[in-house]
Amino acid sequence: MNERWRKALGFLGLVEDDYSDYPAMERPFFEDEPQPEPVRARNERPRTMAPPSPYQNPAPVPRTSSVSVLNAGSVTPRPRPVPAPPGGLRGMTPMAEVEILRPTTFDECQAIADNLRNGRASVVVLTEAPSEVRRRLLDFTSGCVYAFLAKIETLEKGRVYLTYPASVRVSPEVRAALKASNYRSVE
Repeated sequence: MNERWRKALGFLGLVEDDYSDYPAMERPFFEDEPQPEPVRARNERPRTMAPPSPYQNPAPVPRTSSVSVLNAGSVTPRPRPVPAPPGGLRGMTPMAEVEILRPTTFDECQAIADNLRNGRASVVVLTEAPSEVRRRLLDFTSGCVYAFLAKIETLEKGRVYLTYPASVRVSPEVRAALKASNYRSVE
């Protein structure tokens, strides 16, 4: 009876198994087995040093101008293109660049992402979408806004949203015209 209890408790993991009954396993020996390297402390450097190099790194030349000159006597200097800073502002958005979207199914949400990716502002009108689809569309729009580093504003609580990239500014006149047209047209 005692043996049955021991097996049951061992099965449940409440008692340690007795491994003395099992034969000892031997580790196979390999002739070309690599020896483990000793563990070094973090601040300890390796003991072997590389031979000194005959080449010395020249000091970096500071960039002082954006003009490239090959030979000052025979070639006229030409300006080197300088990249624009990332996320530069494009200024106010004209009415023609604001697209009004009225999605009714979740399949139509691709246009929201496309507008943000292409740098266009869009008004998302969710009045005609069912409540379940409206919630999913708003979640998708919020995810796109986050992924594209864009912005979202509520124009009409729970129904109409304005999404635009961070590099685009929508003027107050455009917002007023959209509200006056009841979010139907941009002209």
